[in-house]
Amino acid sequence: MESALNENMAAKWFCDFELGQGAPDHSYFGKMRDRLGTNNVAQIVALET
Repeated sequence: MESALNENMAAKWFCDFELGQGAPDHSYFGKMRDRLGTNNVAQIVALET
C-alpha cells in the first residue's frame, strides 16, 4: 500500500493525500488492520454486500 500510494497519483487522490505528501510507513497499515480487526477489514474490502 505504501508503494502504491507513492507511485500512483490516482491512489493518492482517492486516499485524500496531497501530491507532494509522502505515504504513511508500511507499519501504519498493519497497525490499522490490527485495530480494525480482520473481520472488519474483510467486510470493508468484500465485493459482496
